[in-house]
Amino acid sequence: MYFEDFKIDQVFDLGELSLKEEDIISFAKEYDPLKIHIDHDYAKDSIFNGIISSGFHHFTIFWKRFVKMGFADHVVAGIKADFNWINPCYPDKKLYAYSKILDKKESKNKTRGKIYWTMIIKDEDQKIILDLKVTTVVKKRCLDD
Repeated sequence: MYFEDFKIDQVFDLGELSLKEEDIISFAKEYDPLKIHIDHDYAKDSIFNGIISSGFHHFTIFWKRFVKMGFADHVVAGIKADFNWINPCYPDKKLYAYSKILDKKESKNKTRGKIYWTMIIKDEDQKIILDLKVTTVVKKRCLDD
């Protein structure tokens, strides 16, 4: 998508998913080996009372879906990302996600613009798991015409 294709308040439905405990542990062993993600005994005695997903695990799955929708086809660069993991993600809970365009601004050089957007991930109880705010630079259509 080009800068011109994004509309303020436009929503991208990223669907749902559920992470199995073995997948959570496998991902965490490879990419985020904190004990709360991989050690049953430690996690059981933690404030979470059990294994929880790495925030990057569910984020990257939904991010891939967002990219495949065409969002990143003309992205020049990410400028800022503010990750706010608000609630833990437990195994076998359904997660739902969407992204929404919050604002857009043309850059001074007129060949690209900034897109301000959010990704919200909620669980089946409507608890917010992730509230992500991002600023991305996107090419304008005039560059490829």
